[in-house]
Amino acid sequence: MLVRDKKMGDYSKMASYYDVIMTSGYYDYNAIVDDIVQYKDVESVLELGAGTGLILERLVSRQPNYREVMGIDLTRAMLDIAQDRLDKFPAVQLSHQNVCSLDLPNTYDLAFSYGGVWYFVMDGVEPHMVSHIPDHGDNEAGFNCLSQAVSPGGVLLFGVQAPHRDYETPISNGMKYSQRIQQLPHGFRKDY
Repeated sequence: MLVRDKKMGDYSKMASYYDVIMTSGYYDYNAIVDDIVQYKDVESVLELGAGTGLILERLVSRQPNYREVMGIDLTRAMLDIAQDRLDKFPAVQLSHQNVCSLDLPNTYDLAFSYGGVWYFVMDGVEPHMVSHIPDHGDNEAGFNCLSQAVSPGGVLLFGVQAPHRDYETPISNGMKYSQRIQQLPHGFRKDY
């Protein structure tokens, strides 16, 4: 379990500097897109936790023939930045939604979350699933909604990350990124 703010999954306070943090080496976006584009015969894509659109921008630049690309996120401020970034791609739609109550117009050949809503952390030899949703019942509701959003025979991808740890590094504009991890009985809390 991961709780980002008092309001579950709300990144409003981080939106204005989120890209600076995420593009400073936090993620390898080209590797993430490499993972996604290896799946052929995909015409429609859904990103869970699209944030500011950093992955979707790279994905649709490399795969301009996708018929439909949907990005959802819980934080309106993140989606506003994503909209500016993705306006030039007509196949991309963004929607301000909670995965626990998804209401999507179609099903998708491929859905993914790379740190957005759900992902795995390699802790030793076994991966452990991490969720930005603290309540077990809400996670079940989210997976039920997701099962309706992925086309029969479709692909669902979750990212895999290294174990989370306390971390601090300088980033651009004289800023410093830091995260502190607090272990909880059933997961952890990450404070930025």
